[in-house]
This record gives sequence, structure tokens and C-alpha cells, in this order.
Amino acid sequence: MISHVGSYTFSYHPGKRPFSGILYEGRKLNEAELEQNPEAKKLYKSFLAKNEYGLLAAYCRCKKGCNLSIPATLILIWRGD
Repeated sequence: MISHVGSYTFSYHPGKRPFSGILYEGRKLNEAELEQNPEAKKLYKSFLAKNEYGLLAAYCRCKKGCNLSIPATLILIWRGD
């Protein structure tokens, strides 16, 4: 499930898959705000090094069900219109 009202929440149903039972929460983030968020900046630069384009949309952190086998942070990238 994904919800968005000024912020983003990703939750995955419990089960046996890698992201099962995990909750991510985040907020909108644009390129101008990257200087205040070094972790998001590193992820975005890594993405751009491997892809031709993409607009930064949001930054999310794991809030529930976190473990070492999943990323603690995610960025959302828009790749189309």
C-alpha cells in the first residue's frame, strides 16, 4: 500500500517475502534540498551515475520491521511524465 498526502508511507503486508511487514515513511524532497540531506544526496548521485535521467521526488526511511537485509533509506525517482 502506498499513500501520499504531503508525505509518503509504504507498507508491505506480512508474509515470507523480503519486504514483508516493513513500513517506510518519508516526505517530498527536491534537488534544491539535497544539501541538507547527505544520505539522500548520495543515493540520488548513485542513481544518476547508472541512469540517464530521473527527477527526485521523495526520501523515505524504514520505520517498522527494519533489518540488515533491507535498505534503511529509499529515494523515489520519477522517470516519466
